[in-house]
Amino acid sequence: ANDCLTGAFNLLSRQAPCQGAEELYGEGFDDDDDHDDFMTSVCDLVGSFGRVMGPHFLQYLPQFLPPICAYAKTSRPPSDRAMAMGCLGELAQELEGGIKDHWQTVFLPAILAGLADPDDNVKRNAAFCAGVCCEGLGDAIAAQYPQLLQVISPIFSSDPNQGE
Repeated sequence: ANDCLTGAFNLLSRQAPCQGAEELYGEGFDDDDDHDDFMTSVCDLVGSFGRVMGPHFLQYLPQFLPPICAYAKTSRPPSDRAMAMGCLGELAQELEGGIKDHWQTVFLPAILAGLADPDDNVKRNAAFCAGVCCEGLGDAIAAQYPQLLQVISPIFSSDPNQGE
């Protein structure tokens, strides 16, 4: 399991040998058409670790959260931001109350930024993450429910045909 976790972490943090070779030869991996599919698969794998390992994955969470959140930065493309929010949502869903130590510093700020994002996919994934966090953390985050509801409410008043 440690080899799988290390490999996934190296890919997520762009430290895998295959990613270093691309940077060495000047070909930006971010420009590659396969980047989105590849990194989405890596994030899906991280979410699967949470599902399969359950609470045993919590010891690795502090290591994985920074590279996941790096993809959620506003400087990243919308597909990366949506992917990162989706990964956080999957981890919150699988680890439930186990994420409580990271709620204030990682999950809440990421959700608030995601819900304010101009991209609908990022907003959708942030709303999912908010929902599973509320479900998993329950009363522990009840004080933030009004704030979360306030930032989620514009999603319900948006026109679904607007993007067409």
